[in-house]
Amino acid sequence: MRFLYCGRAKVKKRQNRILFIDASTKFTEGKRQNSLNPDIVNEIVELYHRNETVGGISCIVNVVR
Repeated sequence: MRFLYCGRAKVKKRQNRILFIDASTKFTEGKRQNSLNPDIVNEIVELYHRNETVGGISCIVNVVR
């Protein structure tokens, strides 16, 4: 599962930074389609709002222009 969100109106502390979240180990395998249970979705959303690097799950990369 991949999700890319590109927001134009970032708050100042998030400008020139990209947050990558890898939830590829969190899904439940299905016959035709994999899924994320609601608890994992909430965990991903909370991680997005905290905007921090968590080992093995998320990473913040600074963008140099």
